[in-house]
Amino acid sequence: MHGNADVKFGNESVFDLARGSSTNDELLNICMIRSGFKKFEEEKEIQNTDGFFIADTSVYIKLGNRLGYLTKDRLLASKSVYNELSERTKLTQMGKEIIVFYLGMYSYRHLHKSPPVSEYNKSGDIPLIEETRKIKENIPEKVTLITADRQLKQRARTLGVNVIFLNTLKSDSGNMSELLLCASNRREYMEKYDYARRDLTITINDKEVIKIESDPTKEGFSRIKTLNKEFNYAKLIEKLYEMI
Repeated sequence: MHGNADVKFGNESVFDLARGSSTNDELLNICMIRSGFKKFEEEKEIQNTDGFFIADTSVYIKLGNRLGYLTKDRLLASKSVYNELSERTKLTQMGKEIIVFYLGMYSYRHLHKSPPVSEYNKSGDIPLIEETRKIKENIPEKVTLITADRQLKQRARTLGVNVIFLNTLKSDSGNMSELLLCASNRREYMEKYDYARRDLTITINDKEVIKIESDPTKEGFSRIKTLNKEFNYAKLIEKLYEMI
């Protein structure tokens, strides 16, 4: 199989984005962070901080499974965060606002095999801060709250909670398979008649040959569909593996 291969998210080249090009698509920007093509400068602060961590909903959404690597098994499960993710993902309406909570819940379940047993049955900034303070009262080690929410940062620091605020992004090398997995979720959770929905495709010489979609039967997996009979299926798979 010969020709110029690319991965397209709508009309945007995923390869160009991975090399540092910008996009106005909110979901794709989140996927770039989750896959490591964009990283927060404050991630180094996480790695250099002692003690345990609690992360808010925004961090599970944006950092995804990378959060586990950064916290080195010192990440504590928050019941208030689980409550928020659970409430959001139970909604029947779909849209770009809801997709990100599915991504957050996927990472929460990946990093914490079961939800915590806790008396906290609320969600939001104040319950999370109270939960963090309660945990700190019961363990001798330092406990730090990680957030990408400026308002939560200010509230938590006012109440004496240690905070790492994820704020400054920079381009970096990342994991292409994670980027494709994340981006493939858009179509699954968008409204049928939403004209902003975009397909994730592989093109050869600008001709679409593969469509990548999320697998609704198996969380954390994607499935591929061949779109052009001119190309041999086995060769398409080989090309896909070369890309990721």
